[in-house]
Amino acid sequence: MHFAIGRLFYEENREKLLWFQEKKAGNILNFCNETVKLNGSVPISAMAAIVYTNTTLTGVALAVTGQHTVAFAGTGDGSLKKLLITNSMEAEEFEQVIVDSGNPMIADVALDPTQQYVYAASPYKISKIRIEACQQYNTCDKCLQARNPYCGWCSLERRCTIKAACQNATWSFSDRSSPRWLSLETKQCIDFQAVELVINQLPQLPYGAHYLCVFGESAPIQARVTHTGLACMTPLVTARPPILPTEDHVIVNLAVRSSETETDFIHRPFVFYNCEVHKTCKACVTSTWACSWCVHENTCTSNATTCSRRVIVGESNPQNSLIKGRQHCPSFNIDDEILLPNGVRKEISIGVKNLLTPLEGFQCVVEIEGAKERVFARVRDNTVICAENMYTYEAEIGQVQASLTVLWNGDTFIDKTNVTLYKCHLLGSHGGRADCSLCMTRERKYQCAWCGTSCSYSESCVDPVATSCPPPHIDWIHPLSGPLEGGTLVTIEGSNLGSSEEEIQDKVTIGGIPCIPVEYSISVRIVCRTGVNLSGPMPAVVVVGNRAGVTRAQEKFHYKAVELNGVYPNVGPQSGGTRLYLKGSNLNIGSQVEITLDDLPCRVERSLASSSQISCRTTRSPVPSYVVSQLILRIDGANITYPNPFTYTSDPTLRYIHPLKSFMSGGRYVKVMGTNLTSVQQPRMVVFNEHNVVNETVCEVTNASTMLCPSPAVRPDSLKLRSQHWRSYDEMRLKIGFVMDDVQPVREMQNYFPTLPNEIIYVPDPKFYVLSKDGVKLYKGESLVIEGENMRLASTEGEINVTIGTRSCNLTSLSMTQLVCLPPEVQPPGTDEMGRKTENNLPLVVVRAGMNLRYQIGYLRYEVAKTYEFPPEAIGGLAAGAAVLIVLSLIILAALRHKSSQAEREYKRIQLQMDTLENSVRSECKQAFAELQTDMSDLNNDIQATGVPTLDHRTFVMKVFFPGVADNPVIEECKQINGPQNMYEIAMAQFEQLLCNRNFLLVFIETLEDQKSFSIRDKVNVASLLMIIFLEKMEYATSILKELLLRLIDKYVGTKHPQLMLRRTESVVEKMLTNWMALCMYNYIKDQAGGSLFLLFSAIKHQVEKGPVDAITHDARYSLSEERLLREQIEYSPVTIQVIHEDQDEKMQCKVNDCDTISQVKAKILDYLYKNTPFSQRPSIYDVDLEWRHGRGGHLILADEDLTTKVVNGWKRINTLAHYGIRDSAVMCLVARRKEMLNCLRSPFNGPLISGSPHLGNCIEDGPRVRYWHLVKNVDDHHEFQKDHSHKAIPEIFLTRLLSTKGTIQKFVDDFLTTILSAKESLPPAVKWLFDLFDEAAARYGISDPEVVHAWKSNSLPLRFWVNLVKNPDFVFDIEKTQIVDSCLSVIAQTFMDSCSTSEHRLGKDSPSNKLLFARDIPTYRKMVNRFYQDVANLPAVAEQEMCVSLQMLSMAHAGEVDSVNALKELYIYVSRYGNQILEALDTDPACQSQHLASKLETVAYTIGGGEASLC
Repeated sequence: MHFAIGRLFYEENREKLLWFQEKKAGNILNFCNETVKLNGSVPISAMAAIVYTNTTLTGVALAVTGQHTVAFAGTGDGSLKKLLITNSMEAEEFEQVIVDSGNPMIADVALDPTQQYVYAASPYKISKIRIEACQQYNTCDKCLQARNPYCGWCSLERRCTIKAACQNATWSFSDRSSPRWLSLETKQCIDFQAVELVINQLPQLPYGAHYLCVFGESAPIQARVTHTGLACMTPLVTARPPILPTEDHVIVNLAVRSSETETDFIHRPFVFYNCEVHKTCKACVTSTWACSWCVHENTCTSNATTCSRRVIVGESNPQNSLIKGRQHCPSFNIDDEILLPNGVRKEISIGVKNLLTPLEGFQCVVEIEGAKERVFARVRDNTVICAENMYTYEAEIGQVQASLTVLWNGDTFIDKTNVTLYKCHLLGSHGGRADCSLCMTRERKYQCAWCGTSCSYSESCVDPVATSCPPPHIDWIHPLSGPLEGGTLVTIEGSNLGSSEEEIQDKVTIGGIPCIPVEYSISVRIVCRTGVNLSGPMPAVVVVGNRAGVTRAQEKFHYKAVELNGVYPNVGPQSGGTRLYLKGSNLNIGSQVEITLDDLPCRVERSLASSSQISCRTTRSPVPSYVVSQLILRIDGANITYPNPFTYTSDPTLRYIHPLKSFMSGGRYVKVMGTNLTSVQQPRMVVFNEHNVVNETVCEVTNASTMLCPSPAVRPDSLKLRSQHWRSYDEMRLKIGFVMDDVQPVREMQNYFPTLPNEIIYVPDPKFYVLSKDGVKLYKGESLVIEGENMRLASTEGEINVTIGTRSCNLTSLSMTQLVCLPPEVQPPGTDEMGRKTENNLPLVVVRAGMNLRYQIGYLRYEVAKTYEFPPEAIGGLAAGAAVLIVLSLIILAALRHKSSQAEREYKRIQLQMDTLENSVRSECKQAFAELQTDMSDLNNDIQATGVPTLDHRTFVMKVFFPGVADNPVIEECKQINGPQNMYEIAMAQFEQLLCNRNFLLVFIETLEDQKSFSIRDKVNVASLLMIIFLEKMEYATSILKELLLRLIDKYVGTKHPQLMLRRTESVVEKMLTNWMALCMYNYIKDQAGGSLFLLFSAIKHQVEKGPVDAITHDARYSLSEERLLREQIEYSPVTIQVIHEDQDEKMQCKVNDCDTISQVKAKILDYLYKNTPFSQRPSIYDVDLEWRHGRGGHLILADEDLTTKVVNGWKRINTLAHYGIRDSAVMCLVARRKEMLNCLRSPFNGPLISGSPHLGNCIEDGPRVRYWHLVKNVDDHHEFQKDHSHKAIPEIFLTRLLSTKGTIQKFVDDFLTTILSAKESLPPAVKWLFDLFDEAAARYGISDPEVVHAWKSNSLPLRFWVNLVKNPDFVFDIEKTQIVDSCLSVIAQTFMDSCSTSEHRLGKDSPSNKLLFARDIPTYRKMVNRFYQDVANLPAVAEQEMCVSLQMLSMAHAGEVDSVNALKELYIYVSRYGNQILEALDTDPACQSQHLASKLETVAYTIGGGEASLC
């Protein structure tokens, strides 16, 4: 609703208006009752002058002032609006007054007869409101800008008033504004208006042009030309820039321009200033501007004519006056500091000058701690005397500053100064204790005196004032010990320690030896330097004296002898930062410690010092390999040297970091390889956000070139990360660095190691779903399947650990959403993985990913019957109810039997459906099998001609012994070690002799396994190093292996489940057995079994690559693995291309698919051209380009991405043959890649979806929002390769593809298993020897269960050896294993593992697809395994002499392949780590003790240190 007010003009109807106000005040609610007759046919209408929205006007009153009409309107919310009506079309509100908030105003609004007040009322309140409130505006600008017609600026009185209140303002006969009283019509306050500018050589302007003055940002003002230059009007006050509250001026740029050119041709600074900012006389008259001080008005002004009486002209004012400058201001005349004792009544006298008259009405204001106290003052002889008063302060300090201000007539400021309040009892005390000497030596101005036992103001003393002080009192001495050589700075604190340094100069002794003062604080502190003590170590009495006597301290100072026995470590990087530990005695005494390495300082860490140890940080060495000749330890006056303490080595460098992907919670081991890593004591891995450290972890150095660092945990919600750190699939990239003492390059990797990756990718933590809703899963003897998310985002099978109670669950499969493991065959005790009891007495299932992630996913209950013991009294009760239960049981059994029959029929129905489904793809399998057989026949012929590309023995050994380690230190050449020429080699020879001692080696292994910190990784490493060392001593290695196996058998036969032996790597012997078997089986693989394994690999590769393979997700149409199955119907056509090869004249035909990427086509062509060449000797797809030759001379280089690649909705598809329109018989050629493209094309896609792709070699620019795809888009995926592989979501068409692939390669699986499970004469004797060892052990311990021996044999040969080679054929062949082929091989390996098990697994719809795929074949394979074991048992026993000859031939065949010195060096690291435990074990073993093996081991350590070698 809108309410409007129109204007009433008093000129036309003044009399009628007054009558209407007098007679009919208020609103007329009913015109019918009035005598005024209203009639007519034309309505009265007018335009509103002001409109209010959502405001109700309830009453109106009008008034007239001067030339203005004013309306007073009441509102419905209880306020009164004052309106200025300027004309019939316009009105403005200039003020609003709250009368009764929330209650409506009544209609009657009236003015009093004096026209000074207006009456307004609500139903509950009536108010008398003044029409104007001019006094609230204190400046001319505010007064005029208020737009109040009653108010104006009284110029000469400098105040905002009504016109009647301004003196002589009514002299003007005009009602309008006058210079004395400026009303709202005035456009500008009284001010300087013109500025004279003296300008030399001012040019004349043509007619019509003029000069303009521009003040800062204000509008240009036309200037007037004078005979000296120009005259400019200053802008209005409102147009000037504001002056800051803390400033008295503002500077603008005054420029002059002509209207002809509109260009500023001259400018200079111009100042607008305001003198009113200054509130004191001194500030006013000393300002930079022409200000003057009005004494009686107590104001600063730029117009002295406004001052009523005395004026002090400012020093910068050009006006001449006798009263000018600060010396005329009223001010204090103070010569001395004003001191006030606390709590004592005192007058304050201050000398003053230039006081105002009359000399009365003065007041003193003392401000103490924020509180002001005002007292009267009188003036006498130019001195202001503040009345006597007591002043106090609360702070417990000796003195505080307070302010004293003198005022006249209540508000006129005279001057201000500081006064000092003090407390004698605090000035004469120290540390809360009164001190006589301190009190008596205070300055006389304080008038403090020693009265009795405290320091007081002398005039307030009750006791007699003392003239002398008591003997010293000693509170504290530090340090309490020092070297015999003296020089220790001893600090003695207390009270009455003399009144001057001369008083105690010769009166401080320690043990009778003078202590020379070097620092002195009166009475409270002495610092003196001890002298040399020639009497040897002893406690010494500390004596301090003054004029009153001497005092002996209760604590004694101890002179001690400093000894230095050793320094550790003795190696560190050139950049410094190594923490050196000095061992000895009395190393924490004295006051000053300094350590130097030759001339290089070592920063002492005094806070970490103890009597037997002190540490320091090394500084940078000028050269990398610097041997320090001596260490100098200076403790006060003592100098101790230590020879050859330390060697600077080259700084550590980095050359390999992997993996660089981690879960947010961290804990994943990152392997770092480099050089000189052992020179750093505690390296740390750090992740950075920009330049801030997010988190860090401590790394474990295994040797000089390798260390393991757990990835630090991060919390993304606590980081303020820029957008580039995040990707759409929830990855976070953070920079990494390493803190290695003071080595800077490893911290700033991007600057010093640009070729190394310097970022780590963090992905969300995995999720593991609980086993069941109630948390308890019933285990029926099959594999345990754990569902979840992101399981494989940043982990591998070896990094996931599943425990059931305290027992491990053997992991067999790991995917993004599923984990499969084999639980123990018997239910473990009801505990967690730490052995703590659970509430329900069931074993807790715990999944660990890395070090930091731990998930409790439920409890496992095995479906087995338990025997419970009942008390005899319970048996009677049970027997009573048995009769009733028997009848019920028979009924229930009948129902269950019917249900079981239904389940059996359902199972047969499913089996029939599987058979039907298998028959439906029979034709496809036959066709694919025929094609594969043809290709494999050609491959078999090539193998017979060129042989299988088997790796050499040395490479095979390294891959099996140290899987995943690219540059193992064992295969490096042995480098010379600094020091004597042959000491290192001699020490390693001694260590090798010890290892060849049977007693030593067995104790050595047993001791290492007993250490809690000796991890599984360490056990595997030690086993591999031992087999490397004994590579030429296979007979001795076999004897040790036999002894360890017999000990392991003896350990397991005493357990409930002896069949679990060798299933997992829990000690050194398991890995030794694997390595020993690999050495014994190498020739057998090379000559016999390798061909069938290679054919199996080639068949899988051929079948997989026959159909579409997604280059990004690595999913394929033909696969054995459900996880790598392409789940889309991809339309494609086979294409036969003609390949021109430079070495051959004829064109060769190569089959590819039109959906293949260019990199995939290159890989297939290379496979075809170099099918008889090992993979390492072939050209790489990154080294060649694919050239399409069409037409006459038409050559086109094909690429995965080029200018023809399009981006659609943020997706970029990789180029394929179909993209280029290539059909059958197209001519292709591989040409060498241009050099300028090598670096770009060497790296795969930058995007995460295709990192690591083996087929993508082109230079692909990954934009920040572009996602690449090949065959299918991962639209629903948010993580790398993450897919929901739910069994229920797989259509049957996908199952047929699995079956089709399985049926095609079935023959090659059968041939491989037939080959390795045949007990021929060519079978190595090691297999027979090992199996006989198991049979004899079982007979010796009376084990009658055949499953136990069967499990031992399966765990030793098939599972530990063959399964490893099936999953990793690149361990034995020179081939490339792609991800899709790897997933298929894993399915076959799992099938082989299931075939070696004796337990039957009932399959259902929830079983893994790999088990369902070979479900009908596993019983056949299981029979083959049993028959193989039986055939081996029937072979003739291997004679001891025959076994020895076989092992000696192995030793001789591979002699000199590997330098054992490096292996000995790596193994000796464990001796260094557990040296004390090994020596203790050797001393306690009788056989080792009789051979003095402990001393021989110590001799090895001594020889490494550079001493004489003793081989005795």
